[in-house]
Amino acid sequence: MRLVHQLWEREIPLPIVEAALLLASDRRAARPPEAIPLQPIRSLHYFLPVIEELLHTPLRHWDAYLAYLHGKVTLHPAVGQDSATS
Repeated sequence: MRLVHQLWEREIPLPIVEAALLLASDRRAARPPEAIPLQPIRSLHYFLPVIEELLHTPLRHWDAYLAYLHGKVTLHPAVGQDSATS
């Protein structure tokens, strides 16, 4: 919760945080299938570099960018979970 508070204190806009979550997820999903599997994301800290990247990326149309990212990212249950628990 401390990181969330820090982001709030820095007045990071929620659309940037949302875009960072989606963009990082899309980047992970786009990895080649033969690449070494990545560990599960366990913390919001994983997304900090992408949040910083987006803060320095001027975009005029955040709504359109978020819609684009939502269209690219397909949510999948974590490996080992069945559909009854998700």
